[in-house]
Amino acid sequence: MKQSEKRTKPNHRMTSKEQLLAKYYRGECTREEMELLLDQLRDAKDEDYSDIMARLWRQLNDFPDLEDGAASRIMEKTLTKIGNMEDELGKAGSKPSRHSGSGRFFRRLSAAAAILALIAAGTWWIRSADSVELHTAYGEQRTISLPDQSTVILNANSNISFHQDWSEDEVRKVWLEGEAYFKVRKDTTDGRKFQVVTRDLTVEVLGTVFNVHTREEATQVFLEEGKINVDLEDQEEDILMDPGELVTYSVKTHIPQKRKIVEEAPSSWKDGTIILQEVTLRAIIQKMEEIYGVSSRVESQTLLDRTFNFPMPVNNLDTAVLLLMESTGLIIEQEDDELIVK
Repeated sequence: MKQSEKRTKPNHRMTSKEQLLAKYYRGECTREEMELLLDQLRDAKDEDYSDIMARLWRQLNDFPDLEDGAASRIMEKTLTKIGNMEDELGKAGSKPSRHSGSGRFFRRLSAAAAILALIAAGTWWIRSADSVELHTAYGEQRTISLPDQSTVILNANSNISFHQDWSEDEVRKVWLEGEAYFKVRKDTTDGRKFQVVTRDLTVEVLGTVFNVHTREEATQVFLEEGKINVDLEDQEEDILMDPGELVTYSVKTHIPQKRKIVEEAPSSWKDGTIILQEVTLRAIIQKMEEIYGVSSRVESQTLLDRTFNFPMPVNNLDTAVLLLMESTGLIIEQEDDELIVK
């Protein structure tokens, strides 16, 4: 993707503290940088917190009005990130805080600075008055018609955002969190490109059929028809894909992998069933948690690495549990939103 076609980012100057936070959000912080960031936040004074909060609200006013609940979602995600950072350093035996009674202040300051960092880095897309944001619940699928009549099937627990009117846009662009199947119409007027933007890559096409799956640990792109170009945020060269190819990009290794798919297509979920072949019980449970929003407890950890073939329904949890028991021979009890595997 050419630099001129990338989404314009707000031009707000960041402090070193905010730059480190933005770097942490992208998964690029070293252990030393994480410790430095925590020290900076813990050493902050009340005046710093007030200043950051004042800057935050001034800068938010530069953007279109937030939709209902958007601020709460930003704060929730920010606090989760900060908590994860503290946990990671704690597990590694990092040095304790020099301000033992400042936990609440630290988290408030961290949240404010992190939100500023997100806005300054352009990593949080805020819905404006002329834009649409759609969400699917656990166990739900939704078919969406885009402004150019391209079609999207949005999988469970996913979000998609796009402008309502693409007539003035140089690029047809959508933002995705979760998983979606795209059937893109070729632009017959001026050949405008179509882009799907995720946390760590951009898929660029003219007209084609493909599937994008982006969750916490990795992003996968599967091409069914046509040709697409995958632009990775931290890679110099793009990846050109042919039909039947799957590209996987891990946020942990930052190494893209491309391979030809010979088994059932990763986009099989759109027909109501995910075909999982020779996959571990660990991966099956992770997929069920992702689709249905359940938690799980496996009594014998040795079971997690056993492999199974499992056709998983994506719209009925009870049916999925019954089929999993039949496919694996295991006993699975369901207590509220928790699956207990025996």
